[in-house]
Amino acid sequence: MAAVPPWPILQQGSAGTNVRALQCLLNYRNNNTALTDDGGFGPITRNAVITYQSSNGLSPDGMAGQNTLSSLIATVQNGTINSAGYIQLTGRNNYTAFSSAMNDPQIVNIGVDHVADNYPWSSAGYFWNNIANLNPLCDSGASVEAITRVVNGGINGLSERQRYYNICLTVF
Repeated sequence: MAAVPPWPILQQGSAGTNVRALQCLLNYRNNNTALTDDGGFGPITRNAVITYQSSNGLSPDGMAGQNTLSSLIATVQNGTINSAGYIQLTGRNNYTAFSSAMNDPQIVNIGVDHVADNYPWSSAGYFWNNIANLNPLCDSGASVEAITRVVNGGINGLSERQRYYNICLTVF
């Protein structure tokens, strides 16, 4: 298997769907700042990146490189809990938040099996809406690659997702 290419470095002057994904993530992670997800990396996006970097122990250089982008991605494995659900929930912090939202401590106590057996669709919806906040990104017309990067933190499985997306386009 070929190595997954890293995220591109996004900086003032960059444009496109990767910038749009960055803007959506910044809006979510910076407590819904009023950053327009237009796909253009201008001074307002740069300032939002610096704010995020400063608040998260990153070098506040205003450029979104590997460290900043990896930090923004919600599904980075940060605990010892395995993943479960139709969109796989990963990381102890995400399981703890989902457990609180569902008012079910067994989500953390039992983990993956409990989520898979009892909450496969709820965990997917929770991830979609509360962790990754994907609706604005999808509504803005982001590419399958941009969505894949937000969900996976890379492009693993991109060709298969693109194939399924192309099939959906023929139906709808």
